[in-house]
Amino acid sequence: SVGPVLASLSDCAMPTTETIREALLVFNGEHPVSLEEAEYVRHLALALGGSRQKVSAKQMRMAIAAWYLHIERRATSNGRLARHAVSGTADRVCIYNPLQRFCRGQWDPITLSFMGMFFVAWVVVPTMAIWIGVSTNTADYPCDSPFFSHAVEITGCLTLGQALVVFLVTGAWECTALSKCRLCSCISLGFVSMALVLVWLMGFWMLMTTTPSRCGFLIWEFGNLIWIVAPVLCLVFTCCCIPCIYLHEYLQNKRIDQRLMLQGGGGDEE
Repeated sequence: SVGPVLASLSDCAMPTTETIREALLVFNGEHPVSLEEAEYVRHLALALGGSRQKVSAKQMRMAIAAWYLHIERRATSNGRLARHAVSGTADRVCIYNPLQRFCRGQWDPITLSFMGMFFVAWVVVPTMAIWIGVSTNTADYPCDSPFFSHAVEITGCLTLGQALVVFLVTGAWECTALSKCRLCSCISLGFVSMALVLVWLMGFWMLMTTTPSRCGFLIWEFGNLIWIVAPVLCLVFTCCCIPCIYLHEYLQNKRIDQRLMLQGGGGDEE
C-alpha cells in the first residue's frame, strides 16, 4: 500500500535513486518509471530542505506529489486533485499513526505523547471500567437498569480487546512476517468494534433512563464518561480533524499544480 511505502522513504537517510524508482512504480500503478524521474524526485526533496543524512516525510511527500502531478498533466482537474487529497489524507493518518511510528522505533516526543493518550484511553480507562463494574452491583440499588454495572464492565473488556486487536493489525501491516495475519486481524477488529457499538447503544439507553441517585454516583458518572464523553471526542476528531487534514492536502496539491503550470507555461485542464 502507499502509506508504508512512503513511510519507508521518510524520516531516514535520503534513499538511493533506485529505491525511489521502486517506490514510484508502486505510486504509478506499476507503469514504467525512469531513473531520471527518480533522480528528479531525489533532487527536489533535497531542494525542499532534505539532506543526504535525513529527509522528512513532508519533504518526500511534496517531491513525489510534484512528480506525480507533473507526469499526469500540466493542469489537473479539481476532481483528480480531490482524489489525490483523499489518498493523501489516508497516507498522512497512516504515516503519523503513533502505533506505527512506535513499531518503527520512532520514539520522538510527539509519538510518545500520543502513545500516552492511547494508553490512557485504551488501557487505563477500560481497566477502571472493569474494576468499577465488578466492585459495584447496581442490582443492589433501586436502579431502573440493574444490568448497568455489567454493561460498564463489558465495555471495559471490549475496549481492552479492541486495543489488543488494533495493536495486532498495526503489527501485521508493519511486519511482513505477519502479512498472513492481516485479514484475520482486520476481521477480528471489525467484530470487536461491532460488539462495542452494540454495548454502547445499550449503555447509552440505560444512561438516559437512569439517574446517579438511583444507580450510584460513581458508576453513573463513569458510564457518562465512556458512553457520552469518549464517543463525542471521537466524533469531534472524525468530523473536524479529518476534514481539516483533507482540506490541507487539497490546497497543498492545488498549490503544487499551480506552480507546475507556471513552470511549464500552462496547459489544458482535463
